[in-house]
Amino acid sequence: MPNGTQLAGALSLGLTYINRLQIDSPLNPPSARILIVSTSQDSKGQYIPIMNAIFAAQKAKIQIDVVRIGGDAKTTESTFLQQASYTTNGVYTPLEATKLSQLPQYLLQLYAADQAARSHLVFPKR
Repeated sequence: MPNGTQLAGALSLGLTYINRLQIDSPLNPPSARILIVSTSQDSKGQYIPIMNAIFAAQKAKIQIDVVRIGGDAKTTESTFLQQASYTTNGVYTPLEATKLSQLPQYLLQLYAADQAARSHLVFPKR
């Protein structure tokens, strides 16, 4: 797929790296999360590889957080990325391109918090 995204490959590489870190530190394994900032549309041909990566992340208890940037409210939705966040207990945030100035605030307030702090945060409603 020459013009499509390689999200499944990127997720696999990230999961491989996290697994390597956890193997190298068995007594004190690092907690890990994956943050995806996406602007592209879902690629139907990558559904199975993406879902395999999502299930691998779920089994390893690695959260996948997503910021989905789109042109308007209709194009900010991504079924694959919503499933990734929901399945791994991550956070999915659609962000319209007109509100791109809010991106640093989202990154600092929502995604920088660890799992313990997230239980005390109030996430934005859709």
